[in-house]
Amino acid sequence: MIGCIIGGIISGVFSNRSGRKKTLLMAAVLSFISAFGSGYPETKETSLEEMESLWKK
Repeated sequence: MIGCIIGGIISGVFSNRSGRKKTLLMAAVLSFISAFGSGYPETKETSLEEMESLWKK
């Protein structure tokens, strides 16, 4: 919840300085990077174990 408050304040400051379009584009890019990083496995072995467990079901 605190992160949402801080993010709202920071995005408001960026929006005032650079405009809404640039701020929304920056938020979209950061969201994409975050989603990609969340789905990326920590190690190659972790990825292989997950794939094996899916095939066994």
